[in-house]
Amino acid sequence: MRLQLDLALVRNSLGHGLAVTRLAWKKCPGILILMLAAILGANNLGLALAHPGLANFGLLLVYNLASIAAYGAVYRLAAGDDEAGANGLGPWGFQWRALEGRLLGAALLLVLLFVFAIVLVVFLLLALAAIIAYGHGHELTLSSPAAIGAELGLGGIVVMLVTSVLALVASVSLYLRLCLSGPASAYSGKISVLSTLGLTKNHSLSFLFVFGAIYGPMILFMLCGEVLISVLARVGMDLSGLKIGFSALYTGLGTLVIVPMIAATQAALYRSLKARHNQS
Repeated sequence: MRLQLDLALVRNSLGHGLAVTRLAWKKCPGILILMLAAILGANNLGLALAHPGLANFGLLLVYNLASIAAYGAVYRLAAGDDEAGANGLGPWGFQWRALEGRLLGAALLLVLLFVFAIVLVVFLLLALAAIIAYGHGHELTLSSPAAIGAELGLGGIVVMLVTSVLALVASVSLYLRLCLSGPASAYSGKISVLSTLGLTKNHSLSFLFVFGAIYGPMILFMLCGEVLISVLARVGMDLSGLKIGFSALYTGLGTLVIVPMIAATQAALYRSLKARHNQS
C-alpha cells in the first residue's frame, strides 16, 4: 500500500466539512440536541438512580438511533439538491427514511466486521504467545507480570509488543479504508461497506490527516482540562463540580461539533473521490 498525502483533498474536504457543519447547526439542531441530551443522561444517570441499568440502555439506544438520523441529515445537507439531497431532510433533522436504514445496516456490518477482526487478532496473538512460551519450556498462563516474564522471556515480550503494534496499525488502516461506508451507503442507494476499499485505496494518509485535524484540537483541549484539574487538585480544591462541568463540555463539543464535522467531511471525501473515479 502506497502512502500518499493529497493536500488538496485534505484542504477541500475540511473546508466543505466546516461549511456543512455550520449549515447543520441551522437546519438540524434538534437531532443534535437530542443526541447530547441522551448521552449526558446516560453519563449522569447513576447520580440520580440507584439502579440505572435499563434506563441507561434506553438512553444509549436513543443516542445511537439519533446519531444515525444526524448522520443522515448531514449527508443530505452535504449532497445539496442532487443524489440523496436535502429534500429528504426532516424538521430540525428528525427523519428516518431508507437512507437512515442503509446507514444503520452499514454500521451494524462494520461492527460485526471489527468484532470479527478483533477476535481473530486476539486469537492469533495468544497463539503466538503460546508458541513462544512453549519454546521456553513453559505453558502459557499470563497470570501475572512475573509469569509473563518467565513464560515469554525478554525476546518474546519484544516480539509480542511489536506484533501488537503492527496489529493496531493494521486495524487503524482497515478503519481508514472503510471510513467512507457511511456516505457510500447514503448516496449509492445500497449498503456499501467492502465496496469502498477500491475508492479509498492509497488515501489512508490523507484520511489520517483529515481526522487528525478534527480530533486533534478536541484531544488537546481534553488534555489541558485534565492537567488543570490535576493542578487544582494539588492545592486541595473541591473539584467535583468542575469535573462534571468539564465532562459535560467535552460531551457537548463531541456531539455538537465533532459529529457533524466528521459526517460532513466524510461526505466531502466520498464525493471528491467518487468524482475522480468516475472521470478516470
